[in-house]
Amino acid sequence: MKPNQKAHSHKELERELLLAKAELCKLKARDLEDHSQPSIWLVEVEGDATRLTRLKSKPTLKPDQVLESYPLVDAGVASVYLSAINRGFQPPRCLSHLEKPSD
Repeated sequence: MKPNQKAHSHKELERELLLAKAELCKLKARDLEDHSQPSIWLVEVEGDATRLTRLKSKPTLKPDQVLESYPLVDAGVASVYLSAINRGFQPPRCLSHLEKPSD
């Protein structure tokens, strides 16, 4: 295989990946924009870890379907998630700690 072909196929793969990610984001956004049904956030605390699950509910407020769920996170990350939810935002998908400055 020629070097140009390899680079070209790599660019095509990157393009396909970006298109797939964009389509996934569109689908998730469309799903989350459906405000006609109320949702309930379930907060489960297991020791030092917390799990959040968003449930779709009927007007009777009985949960009948999981819309999205998040993995177990520590208390600091959970507080950021809950703060975002309280202000009408989705919890961040990629939350990382600040890097320590190097000497």
